[in-house]
Amino acid sequence: MVFGPDGGGMSMSVDAGCESVVCQAVRERCGGDAFADVVLDRSGNVADVICYSGGLAVRELERRAIEGLGIEADTVYVFDSVDDAGDVIGPVTVTEPNVILYGGGAALSQIWGVLRVDAPGTLVRGIRIRDDVTIDRNDVKLSLVEIGGELTINGNGVTVSESIVHGAIHLVGSDTVLVRNLFEGAADLSGTNLVCNLNQRFDDADGDGAIDDAELGGEVICR
Repeated sequence: MVFGPDGGGMSMSVDAGCESVVCQAVRERCGGDAFADVVLDRSGNVADVICYSGGLAVRELERRAIEGLGIEADTVYVFDSVDDAGDVIGPVTVTEPNVILYGGGAALSQIWGVLRVDAPGTLVRGIRIRDDVTIDRNDVKLSLVEIGGELTINGNGVTVSESIVHGAIHLVGSDTVLVRNLFEGAADLSGTNLVCNLNQRFDDADGDGAIDDAELGGEVICR
């Protein structure tokens, strides 16, 4: 899946005949046995590649809500795609390596509580986190997520794409990549070696948690 620079996600196959910059980047960073999200910057260059390895164990979560999530290394945790409110009652803390939290979309797959990522290389996709998210390690990737609270990035090389953040954003680490996100109340952001493309401000004036067209603002300025 390719995100940016101008539109939403576009799916493509990385086959032997594909020699585009995107295909080359996926082969170099992900190898042959993986799916990938490719994030492009404003100029159409590859800002980051998020690799979902096919060699990990898969744990499908039950449909009933569960308390906490016992994280094991080298595992993909697959949330259900049923609109049944919270899937996991938080807090959730990731401390093991090679962990993917994979949901069916922020409207369907949810963590009711806070999420703390304390393991490098953690991937979170298609999940709504009701409260704060804190990232304390490097090379963590978030895509298609919705964060109800604040987002704090202490690690380096963190990417956030195609996501919504309702709370304040704290960029402490360096080399953060922010592409096509919606940030509530944010006019500008600053960070060391910050890379941005088409992040937009919104203001939830009626406080209903939904984003109407009238609540969308201008592009968030990155410094």
